[in-house]
Amino acid sequence: MRGPINAIKQGLKPHLSYLAVLGLIKLLAGFPLFQFKIINGHDSLAYLPRSIKFYEGLRYGSVFPRWAPDFAYGYGQPTVNFNPPVVYYLTAFFHVIGFGFLGAQNVVLLVHQIISPLQIQRTIPRFWSGVGPPSLLRSLFLGGSCCSWLDRGKRTQLHRR
Repeated sequence: MRGPINAIKQGLKPHLSYLAVLGLIKLLAGFPLFQFKIINGHDSLAYLPRSIKFYEGLRYGSVFPRWAPDFAYGYGQPTVNFNPPVVYYLTAFFHVIGFGFLGAQNVVLLVHQIISPLQIQRTIPRFWSGVGPPSLLRSLFLGGSCCSWLDRGKRTQLHRR
């Protein structure tokens, strides 16, 4: 039990300065999310009603709410069938622990923004040489150009520009 923890500590020790800088930059980049306002984007206004309807579906007992009955002028829409539900589950979780829907959505975006460099760190060596902290710092700029932040709820749309 103690062996893996020590191995992780020893592996992180030479990279602590890079990780501290990365954490500070990510915190500064995520500052607008602490204002709990709707983030600008071409479809930003669509995410909040989707999150609310997903939460209502969960509240009424559906483990995987697939139908939003109030969308499309009252005819309903199968919204979650076409959008990855993890973002909506996390938003519902943060709403249950006390955030409003908008605050919960922004907390989920902040968590995504903090975790994404670690995910990209695993992907970068497949496309570029240089494994280590410089590629973590590179991911700060790569993340904005690789992932379409306008479609931030759709984790399946990873592409290179």
